[in-house]
Amino acid sequence: MERLILRQVGNDPMTRIWHEVEEPMLLLVHSGSGSAVFRSGARPFGRGTLIFVDRGVLHFTVPDVPEEYVRSKIYSPPESFPALKRIMELECGGFGIAYLSPEDLERAEALFCEAGRFVSDPRRAAAALTASFCGLLVLLDADASESAPLPRGSVGEAMEFINSNISSPLTLETVCEAVHLSKYHFCRKFKSAAGISVTQYILRTRLELAKEALKNGDLSVTRIAEDCGFSGISDFDRRFKSAVGMSPGKYRRLFEKGRSGD
Repeated sequence: MERLILRQVGNDPMTRIWHEVEEPMLLLVHSGSGSAVFRSGARPFGRGTLIFVDRGVLHFTVPDVPEEYVRSKIYSPPESFPALKRIMELECGGFGIAYLSPEDLERAEALFCEAGRFVSDPRRAAAALTASFCGLLVLLDADASESAPLPRGSVGEAMEFINSNISSPLTLETVCEAVHLSKYHFCRKFKSAAGISVTQYILRTRLELAKEALKNGDLSVTRIAEDCGFSGISDFDRRFKSAVGMSPGKYRRLFEKGRSGD
């Protein structure tokens, strides 16, 4: 029950690292701003943003100022998530974003606080969480709003462009052109926000998508290399071995053995 609700302040060890949650998660941003990054693109967040992430969805966050980033997460109850998915109108990637009004944010924070009071009491925690989720569903149903657009020239816009075109032969020049910034200013801005260079981000994204495809799909290694934007099977094999420590084929076989043993 200790993972039902979690409040985090400041730096997150999973910031800028692709990861997934074992259970569906709802995150409420109390303060700070930045971008939540998914396979299909980046979405801005700020105070009052609710972010839903379904089980197994790759994502990470890039806070503008990590020290100011305060958020709460709820990982259950699972029976409440079907209605939450419907109301938040999930995008195809398995996530949803809602932006609460100041009044509804105050109510949402109270609901999260109420749920957190009973985390240490398993007999009351489930009931408290269910009640809190019912309250959140009412807020979302009454105050649903469209996602705010990404600002021109932002790191979030660049990440969205990269993720949406990951199978293409991306270059620094094409990304700079897409976000309308000079190479010099863009490289400084991107590395300051993301902690890595543009080319490192592109490679990391391609490798994480390839790992997911190798674990969960039946596509050939050649097709995966092509879909993830590698220049060819030899390029894919070399870069994958360097990052993961084994070939793509061997990596896939590890998970095939695990599935056959279930």
